[in-house]
Amino acid sequence: MLLIRSGFAALILITATGGQAGANSSTDACGAVICLAGEMNGHGGGAACSGYIAKYFSIIDWHHGHMDLGPTSRDRMIFLNQCTMEDPAIKQAVNDKYGTQADAP
Repeated sequence: MLLIRSGFAALILITATGGQAGANSSTDACGAVICLAGEMNGHGGGAACSGYIAKYFSIIDWHHGHMDLGPTSRDRMIFLNQCTMEDPAIKQAVNDKYGTQADAP
């Protein structure tokens, strides 16, 4: 329950300061971690999360015309690890759930 509260508090903070964060704020790894952790817990962030989630799911490695699951998951984890503020266990849980999915939830 604490994870959900922390995630929503951070999401509110990100949303409130989104205009000040710059043009690339929607591609921020911390936003992706928070939004995808919320999705995992059944509490999606709606429109505020769409850019973060789109960035995460745009990371795809291809092999012979098909999504290469292992490298895609690895590269998505590298992206999530760019966020130094979130618990590594949360980042790993997010990537375990979504790392090999082709499409956003």
